[in-house]
Parts: sequence; structure tokens; C-alpha cells
Amino acid sequence: MNKAKIFMLGLVFLAAGCFTISGETLPWTLSGGPGKETAVLLLSDIHFDPFADGAAEELEKTDISGWRAVLEDKKPGEFPGYREDTNYRLFLSAINEISGISAEAGCAIICGDLICHNFEAKYRLSRGKRGSCTSFAVKTMEFVSLMIKSALPGKPVCFVMGNNDSDNGDYNIIPGGVMLGSLAGYFDTVKADARAKADFQKGGYYKLPFPGLENNELIVLNDIFWLKRYKQTGVARQNPGRAEMQWLKNQLDAAALNGKKAFIAMHVPPGIDAYLASKDKNCKGDDGFLAPGYNKEFFEIMKSHKAVVRNVFAGHTHFDDFRVFSEAGRPFMLVSIIPSISPGHGNNPAFELAFLKSSGEIKDKAVYFFSGYGGKDSGTPAKWEREYTFCASYGCAGYDPVSLYRLAISMNAGPDAMDKYLSFYTAGNPLLSLLLKQHGRIYGCALTSMDLEEYHSCACVGN
Repeated sequence: MNKAKIFMLGLVFLAAGCFTISGETLPWTLSGGPGKETAVLLLSDIHFDPFADGAAEELEKTDISGWRAVLEDKKPGEFPGYREDTNYRLFLSAINEISGISAEAGCAIICGDLICHNFEAKYRLSRGKRGSCTSFAVKTMEFVSLMIKSALPGKPVCFVMGNNDSDNGDYNIIPGGVMLGSLAGYFDTVKADARAKADFQKGGYYKLPFPGLENNELIVLNDIFWLKRYKQTGVARQNPGRAEMQWLKNQLDAAALNGKKAFIAMHVPPGIDAYLASKDKNCKGDDGFLAPGYNKEFFEIMKSHKAVVRNVFAGHTHFDDFRVFSEAGRPFMLVSIIPSISPGHGNNPAFELAFLKSSGEIKDKAVYFFSGYGGKDSGTPAKWEREYTFCASYGCAGYDPVSLYRLAISMNAGPDAMDKYLSFYTAGNPLLSLLLKQHGRIYGCALTSMDLEEYHSCACVGN
């Protein structure tokens, strides 16, 4: 079948409320579509801990369709405290809130870290086993995805691999391994497309048409291969990071050739890690998220495809944040960093809705947070509610690189904008926001610095 016929068939299915990938009709309907605005639900860093409620042994023997019954039978107790991963009670609370607003979303993107930190170590400790935790890790990720899909019936959900989404120790996803192969056959959006499934099995990355937006694509990366902490145990010769970087360039080249735009979803953002930089007293450390070589190459690809890439979604930090990057003073790239469901970094649980224009540009975003959250240490009632909408709260003309670049510059010019940013940054944990104020310059400079050279020239004057 030639390209023209494939394109016309795609339009027919879109008009019917569905779309096709690789000749298959996908099993969902869309709230968006040509000429319509839509919203994208954005979650990250759920870090569900199946060991937290003392049910791991029974869960391991139970099909995931029965996990909720097992966990309910354990009579979930308190919410987890700050610095802890997500237990069933918190996860269920978030799922219930998502269900309540699901009608607003046309699709969802989950920016990685579905399962808890140190999964392999916890498995061996709690179960007294020395064998592989692969089966249980896969089941846990499938359960998390099942719960999310249950809150968004009929909506496409796209998953990103995070550094903790591993059966081989944190930061050690095995390319072509059993875990990626199993998940490729479980995630609906991946398994429905033959090319996406093959790419995911190989490296945990894939490309799909962006749900509900004509001539827009979603490129999902597995940037764990690009991290300084990636262990590469037994796979050094494969160089999966190099192969993925070339794959990314190929996808963007093809998008440009075909007149399409692309959104990118990844787990770890590019640029500077402000938290790490705040501990670098002499301003001499390597404070970037990605390994320097990969960070540089990623930005070179982004700069050469600035007319193609609309926005980047990332997670990992657990905080409500953004990065906006420029070349010769001209902003060209915006990274939306999605807050976490887990309160593991002292933040309150939160997630986002991004509102997209019919043309595909992001119009605005709204953040939902667990107001009054304090986990097991809190004596006050907590509830989910909308925390803020970005443009109204910051007075921005839009959610775009130019508007956010101006906002970022203003944060280093006066305390008011920085105070507001740090309040939203922690999703409303006032004590943590107050503690971070002493590092306001560092956090402000990280917003616009692509690499260490730019960051040091901004934040390290006099050091």
C-alpha cells in the first residue's frame, strides 16, 4: 500500500474516533482529534512499593487482576511519610483523583519510575531469596499500569522507562532483556504497533502518532542509557546509548521530511540538576543530569530540529519544574518536569494536566496536588485539589519557550517570582520550599543552563 493510501485510511479512522498504527485499529476513542483542543494527563515517579504493606509474598503468587483484593485485605494504614515510596493507600488515592478528572484528558503520558527504589534489593531482603526478581518486577509494573488504565477507560496511556524500572538493580535496564520483552507485550500503546514493539523490546524507546493530534508524533525515550550512573553491566559492547541517540536523530529527520511535529517524553531531563548543584560548594562538580557527552549530543540534535520538536516532558526530580533553553539569546526548547506521586523527596504528591491547542501547541497546564499532605506525621486532613494553573499564576502570555524564558530570567532578578516558583516546586510543602530559598540563585540558573559552562557562568561568579 502506498503512502497516500495509508494517510487517507488514517484520516478515516481519526474521523471515526479511532486511529491506526501499522494497519491496526487501536482499542480506544479520543477526546481530541483534528480541529479540537485536548488535554494530556502527565504522571511521573509513582514509585509503587509492593513490599510496603506486608503483602509481597501473596502478591507474587497472585495474578495482577487479584492484587487489589490482596492489598485491600491488608487494610491499608497510614499514608507514607516524606522520604518514603508510595504504598497502596496513597496510590489508590491518586488513582481515585485521576478517575474524577479523566474526562478532561484525551491521553496520558507516564514519565517513568513506576516501581519503588531498590526493587531488587527489597525483593531479596523481604523474601529471603537470591534468585531473579524479574517476574515480580514485571508484575508490579503491569499492576501499576493496570490501575492507571482503569482510571482512564478507553484512553491511550504511554509509558516511559525510569531508572528504577529495572529487574537488575537501579540504573541498570538491560537492553533486549526479559523485562523489556515482557512489557512490550503488555503496554497497549506499544504492542499495538509492530515497529514500536520491536524498538521497545530492543531498548525501551519507541515512536507513535500523538493521540488526537493530526501530524504530531510522540517520541518516547529511554534516557537511562545516557546517565552517568548507568551501569552497563554485561552490555558495554552494545553501547545502547549511542544506538538510541542515532535512532532519535533518525525519527526527527523523518518527521521533518514528512512535515510533522514531535513531542518528546523522557524520564531524566537534560541540563543541570539543581539539587546536586546545591551541594557543590566549590562549583566544580559535574552537576548535569545526563553524562556530558550525551547531554551535548542531545542538545545538538534538538537545535538542529528546533522547528520539529514542540515540547519535552520529563520527570525524575519529583518536583514541579521546567527548563527552557536558548541559542544566542533565542529560546528554542521547553522541558516540562512533572512532579511525582511519591513523596520520596520531601514533596507533596502531585500530577499535571497539559492543555493543547488544536494545532498542537501547549496552551497552559494545571497542577493537582495532595493539599495538606504530611503522611504519617500529619495531624491535619489532606485532600486532592487543583493547586494552580501556570499562566494565570505566573502572568505568562503562554506556555511556550519565549514566555518561560522571560519568567526564568525574572526569577534571578527578584525574590517574589523565585518564592512563588519554590512554593509550586515542592507542590506546597512550605518547610522544604523555605529551606530551598538559600539556594535560589542555583535553582534560578539551572532553569536556563544547557551545560556546565552556561551554569557556572550564571551561578558560580565569585566561587
